[in-house]
Amino acid sequence: MDNFNSQSSTNHSNPQVWNFVSAPNLHPMKVTINVDKPGTAPGLLFVAPYTVYEAAMIGQTGALIMDQTGNPVWFRPLASRYIQNTDFRVQMYCGNPVLTMWQGTISGTQTATPNLPAGDPEPGAYFQIINQHYKVIKKLFAKKGFTADVHEFTITERNTALFTAVKQVPADLSKYGGPVRGYFDDYSIQEVDIETGELLFFWSALEHINPADSVVPASSATSSNNIWDCYHVNSVEEGPNNTLLVSMRNMWAIYNIDKKTGKVIWQLGGKQSDFKLGPNAAFSWQHDARYRSENRISLFDDACCASSTSPPEGQARGLILHLDYKHKVANVDRTYYHDPALYVPSQGNAQKLSNGNQLIGWGRALPFRV
Repeated sequence: MDNFNSQSSTNHSNPQVWNFVSAPNLHPMKVTINVDKPGTAPGLLFVAPYTVYEAAMIGQTGALIMDQTGNPVWFRPLASRYIQNTDFRVQMYCGNPVLTMWQGTISGTQTATPNLPAGDPEPGAYFQIINQHYKVIKKLFAKKGFTADVHEFTITERNTALFTAVKQVPADLSKYGGPVRGYFDDYSIQEVDIETGELLFFWSALEHINPADSVVPASSATSSNNIWDCYHVNSVEEGPNNTLLVSMRNMWAIYNIDKKTGKVIWQLGGKQSDFKLGPNAAFSWQHDARYRSENRISLFDDACCASSTSPPEGQARGLILHLDYKHKVANVDRTYYHDPALYVPSQGNAQKLSNGNQLIGWGRALPFRV
């Protein structure tokens, strides 16, 4: 495991963290495996633990690989609990497997009064690529004054990087019910040449999506430094015919975008849905929209929450939808619920594994009583 002198002073006596004689400065969190039945797909589990401001920190922030019994295989802690890794995973770059992740500070983890909307990246954040010797070989920053966002960093088959980024754009929000001297939280999708850093593609949500369609009221900006997080893009994936599949949490919608023109081809969910949603097919506050086939899309349906104090719309679930393009109808193909029920205000994903199983990441659960 990696060795890094950080965050070690308060962990020695905590039974919830690991302690190693050979690496006394490493204290990854311990993970309890509640169910271990035959039939699981082979592979390792990737997590990137962090906490929010003034909440208890178990172990250290950083990037952790563990086996299916919960034992750590590799751990790289960060220098402070106020620095985080997200979107930690294995990808291919120039024919070789690499580790990729976002690194920076997430708003809401360092102060009781954050200067940006909850979950936004603070300036200075970047993406990194780590080779098979666990050495950082690339650091990539967003372009055009945007900040690298926590949600998505994908290495394409062309060895380019496709990612999300965010920027606060000054605007009069009064016509939307917000402050006169406000800001849009504009999300962009960017593609860059990894070797040269050249910007190859740029798409702005503010240029193409009407902010009035947001389910988050513009008045909410007054509680986040006058910044309206109307979109909250949280996943991007390349689709067929030079398109992009884009999830926007605060629109309750998934968009299919023509990469050449930037125009929306169709919208699934939200106020302007092009599809009728069949029984139990409606979703809200969703994450991680992915193609399963040309007419099947998976997502994590958070069904929660407008704020930390508002009740959930429903139980969190993994969801696969079948899209009937001819009749513009979306119906449920599969659902995956947790037992007991979980109510999840943020994050989460639904991933297909090599043996056909589904791995559901249940995001940040809250003990709601419903």
